[in-house]
Amino acid sequence: KNVLYLDWEADPAESKHRASMIARGMRISEDINIHYRFCTVPLALDVESIQNAVSDTEADLVIIDSAVPACGGNAIDPLGVTAFSNALRSLSTSDRQVASLIIGHTTKIEDKSGGPFGSVVWRNFARTVWEFRSPDVPNTDEIDVVLIHQKINLGKLLAPIGFRITWGAGEVKINELDARRHPSFSAEMPLGERISVLLEDTGVMSPEQIETSLGNVSLQEITQTLDADIRFSQNGRGYEIHSL
Repeated sequence: KNVLYLDWEADPAESKHRASMIARGMRISEDINIHYRFCTVPLALDVESIQNAVSDTEADLVIIDSAVPACGGNAIDPLGVTAFSNALRSLSTSDRQVASLIIGHTTKIEDKSGGPFGSVVWRNFARTVWEFRSPDVPNTDEIDVVLIHQKINLGKLLAPIGFRITWGAGEVKINELDARRHPSFSAEMPLGERISVLLEDTGVMSPEQIETSLGNVSLQEITQTLDADIRFSQNGRGYEIHSL
């Protein structure tokens, strides 16, 4: 698909360098359909020229990097966010929908709001929210990251996705990892994922046994999750992973 990258953060050379390193790591051609646009003013004030760029590049996806400058510096002002969202919506038409990926940041490392900037405005605005987490490990050329699905308007929340990102020798490699069993991520997984790992590794377990193993979750939360998640089925001895 064609991608239009709207960049308020870096410059063309840096963006091209990053994309080329990832392409080399993935063993794909560096000639990819990412159309770059250097941005300096808020989206709402530059929307007509960006509409033209979407049309000229036949973009299927617009990436906003990042939300704060694209909103004019105040990403928790409801009026600013509304102006941004209206401008973003205007990039699509009734005949042609353009997807958007908006990069935002949490205000603090301990922010557990499930949305950027610790503001409910952005969580409500987005149709789907993924939180990107990684341990703060200095002086390394390898990091483990997890994407946690925090919200979706239509459909169901998806399982966390883990990656190991390694860079060096002019390339960036991205490999899958099981975030549910990762020492830095496992404790913060949704309850359903934590129960799933237990049942995969142990077999049939009663809710009481699961409560003892997890240690910090109530029996009521466990039983509600077991009954609501279609992955789990009950037999005479307890719960197990249901073969779908």
